[in-house]
Amino acid sequence: MAKRGSKEERETIIRFDETDGPAVIYTFNADLKKRLKSFTKKHPELCNMTAEDKEYGSMTYEIDKSRLQIRFTAPYSAERKENVGKMGRKNKKQSKSE
Repeated sequence: MAKRGSKEERETIIRFDETDGPAVIYTFNADLKKRLKSFTKKHPELCNMTAEDKEYGSMTYEIDKSRLQIRFTAPYSAERKENVGKMGRKNKKQSKSE
């Protein structure tokens, strides 16, 4: 059975340095591991698993830097939140009547 560390110990580390080499992703996150595994199957020339610690449940992947991006998204304004809420309530009413 795999040992399980605390939530603080189950981390994701992305090493994205200034060299020409790949980015390295070390993670315990199950969702991210699934996404990386799927991407590796589809694009083995761009991404591959380099290590797996079955005892603790972590995986390490190398991925071409051109395939990795970090996005920052601005929070919704109060007006946009209200409009989205109205649309959701409207759609919920329509689906109930069908």
